[in-house]
Amino acid sequence: VSTLSVIQLMILWGANVNGRSQNLFLFQPLHLIATCSDIDIAKPIIELLLDQGAHLDCINARNELPQDLASDSAIKELLCPTRKLSLKCQCAQIIVSTKINYENCLPSNLSAFVRLHDNK
Repeated sequence: VSTLSVIQLMILWGANVNGRSQNLFLFQPLHLIATCSDIDIAKPIIELLLDQGAHLDCINARNELPQDLASDSAIKELLCPTRKLSLKCQCAQIIVSTKINYENCLPSNLSAFVRLHDNK
């Protein structure tokens, strides 16, 4: 059974492609696959995660993008956040970078979205 098949099954059963690890690093799936050194394994997984709504601009607890963790140049290129940055993501980044207290001002679903772009 391939890693891709397992990930497809997890997504089918409701795994959150933007879910954060419950450790100090707050990694999301794109952060984890970014550390892969085999483009043949990483590329279909990255494409699957992006097709399912994973965010290229999500940051971990160290303010690192998935692209920052990639050592392979082809993987780094696939994870370039300017490739597919939506207006919604751009707004979330501005909210975080200007340190707007969004938690008490936005509906819970929007707060959760902005948190994807925050290292809290």
